[in-house]
Amino acid sequence: MIYAADFSEYACILLRDQLDTFIYDVRADPEFSSCSDLGNLAVKMVQSDRHTVFPLVYRLIELALILPVATAIVERAFSAMSIIKTELRNKMWMNHSKSDLTH
Repeated sequence: MIYAADFSEYACILLRDQLDTFIYDVRADPEFSSCSDLGNLAVKMVQSDRHTVFPLVYRLIELALILPVATAIVERAFSAMSIIKTELRNKMWMNHSKSDLTH
C-alpha cells in the first residue's frame, strides 16, 4: 500500500491501470522525452492536461515530490527535540550536582 489515507483499495487498483496506460501514452509522445525528473514530468502533465486524464498518477507524483520536504521537516523536529532534551539533561545534571555540593 502506498499511502492508505491518499489511496483507497479501489484507487490502488485503478492506479495500476492508469500507470500502465500513462506509461504507454507518455512513451508515444515526444514532448515527454525531455523530462528528466518528477518535477518536469508534473509540469508536462499539467501543460498537456494529462493531470486530469490520469489524476491518480498525478497524485502519486505529487506525493513523491513532497515526500523529501515532509521527511526533512520531521527530521528537523527530531533534531530540535534531541537538542532540547540534551539541554534539559545538562541543566538537570547541573542542578543535581549543585545540590550534592551543598549537602
